[in-house]
Amino acid sequence: DCIVRLGQLLCRWAVQQEPPLSLRVGAHSGNVSMMTLPNGSQAFYGEAVFQAKRLAQSAPNDCCVHILKSTKGKLNVLERLPFTLSKGNESYYLEPSSLMPEEAPLSVGHEVSPDSSEVCTPEFRNMLIEHGIDISLFGKGQARTLDEFYRNVVVQKKSYLIGHYRPRKLERHMELVHISLQAVGKNGQYFELRLESEIMQDGCLVRRNQRPVISVEE
Repeated sequence: DCIVRLGQLLCRWAVQQEPPLSLRVGAHSGNVSMMTLPNGSQAFYGEAVFQAKRLAQSAPNDCCVHILKSTKGKLNVLERLPFTLSKGNESYYLEPSSLMPEEAPLSVGHEVSPDSSEVCTPEFRNMLIEHGIDISLFGKGQARTLDEFYRNVVVQKKSYLIGHYRPRKLERHMELVHISLQAVGKNGQYFELRLESEIMQDGCLVRRNQRPVISVEE
C-alpha cells in the first residue's frame, strides 16, 4: 500500500508542474538485494526491482502507477481506489487524481483550528476550481453552500470525490452500504465474496477484485 500510495503522490506532483513532467511509476513487491559499487554508492537488484522497472516502462499513460494483478490482490487500505485494467488484462494502472473515500484534499501539514474546522478551506476551494467547478453556483436556489458541501465531504465524510484530469472533471460519490460477505467451508477454508469486474457507463469492462459496495453518484 505504501509504495503504491507514494507512486501516486509522485504522479500528482508531476502533473502539477508547468509544463507537466512525463513520469511513469512501476510498483512491485518481493525480495531486493543491495550491493556497494566501487565508487561507494549503493545499487539494488532482484526480481522486485526488475518487475518495477518493466512495469514503469510499459505503463499505458504518463503519470500513472502501473502494478500487476498479484500486487493489486495484496492491497488493503488502497483496494477501493478506482484502478483501471490494462488492455492486456494482466495489470492495472492508477491515475494521480483517484481519491480515497476518506481522503481530505488538504495539503500536508495544514492545521485547522476548532473554530474553523467546518468552514471551507482555500485548498478545497482551489481544488474544485482546478477541476472546472463553478463555485459561484453554490448556495443558489436549493443548492448547498460551499461550506455545507465541504462539511459533507471532508468533515462528515458522507461522500467522496474522484477527480479526472483528462478531461478535467470531478465526480461525487456517496457510499450507502459497504458489504463484506464471509464464509468458512466444510474443510475450514476461508472465503470472501468480491466483485471480479464492473461494466462502466461507456461499456468498458473494468476488473475490480473488490468487496461489493452499493453507491450512488451525484
